[in-house]
Amino acid sequence: MAAGMAGANWGGVRDRYLDPVNLADPTKPLAGQPGKAMKNYRQELAGWLKTRYGQEDRKAGRGEPRLL
Repeated sequence: MAAGMAGANWGGVRDRYLDPVNLADPTKPLAGQPGKAMKNYRQELAGWLKTRYGQEDRKAGRGEPRLL
């Protein structure tokens, strides 16, 4: 993830911090887990969006917030 002349890489932010697949294993050092994040912010973002905009957008049949 980098910001440069073209701006922030929002796809990289989304992939790293909102995709549960990229959650680091807490039993291993983060340095040995490139591309992983110590925390996933999916639920926090969903809560903020609900509070801010008053509605939830759910993926069909799965009950998961559809964020991006």
